[in-house]
Amino acid sequence: MSFVACVLGASGNVGGCAVRHLLADPNCSKILLVGRKKLEAFDGNDKIQQHVVKMEQLREESERIFKENPTDLCIITMGCGQPSKVTPEELENVDVTLPSEFSIAAKNGGVRHVSLVTCAAANINAKPSKLTGTAAGGGLYLHLKGKVEDNITKQQFRSFSIFRPGTLIGNTNTPAFFNWLAPHLRWALPAKYKDIHIDDLGLAMVYATKIGLKQEKQNNENVVSIYEGQNLFDLVDEAKKPI
Repeated sequence: MSFVACVLGASGNVGGCAVRHLLADPNCSKILLVGRKKLEAFDGNDKIQQHVVKMEQLREESERIFKENPTDLCIITMGCGQPSKVTPEELENVDVTLPSEFSIAAKNGGVRHVSLVTCAAANINAKPSKLTGTAAGGGLYLHLKGKVEDNITKQQFRSFSIFRPGTLIGNTNTPAFFNWLAPHLRWALPAKYKDIHIDDLGLAMVYATKIGLKQEKQNNENVVSIYEGQNLFDLVDEAKKPI
């Protein structure tokens, strides 16, 4: 089954991995990249269309893109790479407002399947703390990740897959020490806090949207799936199985 995909956040670690997995998929006929700048890493690939937009007009410009390019699925990996270095307002804009606006444009444009990455323990009811501020894993951070999940859930896509990974291995925003340490602590951590490689996460996000495409004709109901902990690792294993 041929499909068209769109990625918001392809300049980031996980988004870049998702794009590479889409490129390797023979059923993916076209990939739209939406961002604030053109990405040299994907320039010149016939399968990719890059759309440079003004972030303050993301919804309007994305609606035009979807109107001109009917799209089946979206991968949303947009987020602050170093949240501790931004203000609460900046963090909410990048991690909540922009992805939410994009999801509205996607819904209006006929997109049916979406995968979103947030974080382990994301919870809209989490309470901000002066101690942790905007840092990853802090109350405000977890609240905002839960908020964007809630916003996009309300768009009622045919399938919406939420990914809540623990420590991201291979991520340039993860300190080298934690890239080394995390795998050594896997045995002692609850499943939802265990590390996952960014390439495996990108693969799983693409795979989940493809599951939605396959199941669409069998299920008339909207489906929201949360992949966190062991069921995330199970999905990765399933995605890696030979077709």
